[in-house]
Amino acid sequence: MKQEVDVHLLSRHVKAIMSYYDQASSFKTENAYLAWLATLSTTLKESFREMGCDKSLNSFPFMRYVLEKNGYQMDKFMKTHLTLKDYWQWKNPRTDLVVPCEMNIIDLQTLCTRI
Repeated sequence: MKQEVDVHLLSRHVKAIMSYYDQASSFKTENAYLAWLATLSTTLKESFREMGCDKSLNSFPFMRYVLEKNGYQMDKFMKTHLTLKDYWQWKNPRTDLVVPCEMNIIDLQTLCTRI
């Protein structure tokens, strides 16, 4: 039986994740972008090259790369910014969850007709 997502838990996870990525601002440089491109597969490299440096600097894959490269491990950050229970749930996500109807942006048309 499916259970609705705990929106409060989701909010705590998102807040910690966004705090982690906020640390990337001082590492967003063209040189870091070029070094990161060199690590990507050809397909990804071309996609991010087409997107351009400015947009790529704000992509989660790039920010994760520069943070990890500069010693800011996401796992360690999450462990220190979440409660033990929230951290465990972040590491072991449940697969029997469904998004509450009001959060389902994919089915927004149906939601709007019910309101």
